Amino acid sequence: MKVIVRAFGPVMEIIGRKREMELPADSTLGDLASRLEEEARIRVGRAQKIVGSDLTILVNGMNIEALKDRGLKDGDHVDILSPFVGG
Repeated sequence: MKVIVRAFGPVMEIIGRKREMELPADSTLGDLASRLEEEARIRVGRAQKIVGSDLTILVNGMNIEALKDRGLKDGDHVDILSPFVGG
């Protein structure tokens, strides 16, 4: 299955802005996060925690909080956002 992953803010520099990723059919958000974390470790030489961090994760526009076992479906859009700062 293919999912679209988009990153915003500083995390974009670590995992990339937008990409299509091929995953096994039974993959969960936790599986996707583990793969992105490993790729980030290889690419920039440091780990980037995805699930369970202060990043916001949206699947098809819905905030999933820390539901890392949520199953993904072909064509899902996963957005990873750094914490917002403002006032």
